[in-house]
Amino acid sequence: MTFDDLKDLMQKNRCYRVFDASYEIPQSDLVDLIEIARISSSARNTQPLRYKIVDKNPLKTEIFKPLRWAANLSWDGPSLEEMPTAFIIVCKDVNLGEFAMVDAGIAMANIMLAIKAKGLDGCMLASIDKQKYKELLNLDDTIEPMFAIALGKAKQNVILKDDIQTTYYKDELGNHIVPKLPLKKVLL
Repeated sequence: MTFDDLKDLMQKNRCYRVFDASYEIPQSDLVDLIEIARISSSARNTQPLRYKIVDKNPLKTEIFKPLRWAANLSWDGPSLEEMPTAFIIVCKDVNLGEFAMVDAGIAMANIMLAIKAKGLDGCMLASIDKQKYKELLNLDDTIEPMFAIALGKAKQNVILKDDIQTTYYKDELGNHIVPKLPLKKVLL
């Protein structure tokens, strides 16, 4: 892989929020994504993260319902017909959680790149109902949900745009526009 290949993958690796609910992902592909997370770097190598794949109903719908999508938009989120194919719930072992947030950022970034490398689309979500997920997933007392990653085949366009205004929005064609600060603004 060249630098340009990696840059292209990163530019296509956006947070998609509208999916083809009928699309199916093989279980082996979902497990591959957890393998990518498992071999990711871990602060002090404590490896506090645990993962739960949710790709079957009715549990998938129960995970989907309380999610909050795209806080900057006046939108309640995708409909059931636009629901992701699967979710990966990123959890932490509370006994090992000193650097769990750092590890979660690393692992989720790697999972998102792997999702795109498999020709799929995803969205990282922090606005989850952690207590409800803990109950739904029947998690041990030492395991706490942190984030969800939605994945499937997107039914929307996401476009990057250089801009000093960073609030994302939908344009008149329904494209999801994601402004990114120009390089001269972030390079000190």
